[in-house]
Amino acid sequence: MSPDPISPVQSPAIVEGILRLWEMDCADQIVHLNERLTHLEAITAPSLLSLTSDGRGKLEGSLLRSLQGIQEKLLQIAQERRGIGDFFQKYARLEASLSNDRVELETGTLDTVAKRDILLASEDDLTNYTHLLKELSSLKNELDSPILQGLETLIPRLNETEARYIKQRHQEEGLRRRLCNMLTTYNRFVNTLSEIFIWHEETLSNLEQQVVQYEVMLGNERAH
Repeated sequence: MSPDPISPVQSPAIVEGILRLWEMDCADQIVHLNERLTHLEAITAPSLLSLTSDGRGKLEGSLLRSLQGIQEKLLQIAQERRGIGDFFQKYARLEASLSNDRVELETGTLDTVAKRDILLASEDDLTNYTHLLKELSSLKNELDSPILQGLETLIPRLNETEARYIKQRHQEEGLRRRLCNMLTTYNRFVNTLSEIFIWHEETLSNLEQQVVQYEVMLGNERAH
């Protein structure tokens, strides 16, 4: 049995429903495309999300965020290490000056004298950069050493040690005050003993003078 043909009255309603379904499907596709576009902007162009509150959260863990972190670390190292900073500046100047002549340098050839002059001119810089790379390698090895691993577990112990140190410092201050008081008392005692000894010496001197005078008087009486 063949299906009933669509009447002219029913066909506009069916067409309108189909159009609505198609519009809903297009709206979902547009929303999905907007989400994908936002995600791509978060990965490739963080400056576009700088005005939104969740822009930074979308960039966490992205490749561009990692590259930005590496760039910030390189800038910090360049500021702390004068040699590396000078290298970056010289590299930028050389790149700017050689950008116009790059094709000529790539297609042309250098004679032995020019190559020797270039090597001699860059010998000191290459030596310095070699030493800097060795220092960076040794620093990386020190930071990756097992001793520095798990530092977060030592923070509570460090806090306990700091508290004990503060307590011991207060105890030390109390002992220092007691020692100062004892030294002051000792100095007063020594001063008192010194005064007693001086008085005793003066008393003995007076007694000796009186004894001498008495002996002189006895001698005079015996002489008469």
